[in-house]
Amino acid sequence: MIKRRVVSLLCLILTLSVGTNLAIGAPPYPPHNDAWFSNQLKSGVTFSYNNSSWDDTYNCLAYALGTTSTWIWPWGSRDATLSEMTDVLNAFGYSAHNPGASYNPPNLVVYGSASAIGHIAKAGSNVTTVSKWGRHELVTTDSLDPYRPAPNGYGPKVQYYW
Repeated sequence: MIKRRVVSLLCLILTLSVGTNLAIGAPPYPPHNDAWFSNQLKSGVTFSYNNSSWDDTYNCLAYALGTTSTWIWPWGSRDATLSEMTDVLNAFGYSAHNPGASYNPPNLVVYGSASAIGHIAKAGSNVTTVSKWGRHELVTTDSLDPYRPAPNGYGPKVQYYW
């Protein structure tokens, strides 16, 4: 009798919990606001973000490589070295050497330092980037070098890839 009541109570709690989250539409990682994003960018960098794109399924490297179905970061919880990141990008057909004219905009940009690459973005043009901020939203900036130094931001651009 007591076991049945405990099971019934647990089922009720689970139903209310799931129902409340579904009714509110509460994401597991709440979207951020303008202040949170701008705090990580250099002064004067304009940006926009897709507030419905938060997702812990994929990250910046996965997005840069064209996938939104899996998290790709072969180095676990540590940052990559520039050499390690270059090896991965080379395996996907990218090169750190510009194959065209010197004004040819890059396809990808990595950020941090030569010993600690922590972020990568797609270059949208000569002056914009689009990137997935970890498990958070997709962010578009008006700069190829938009980030503040760590620990607030991802750090400066380190390398372009074509």
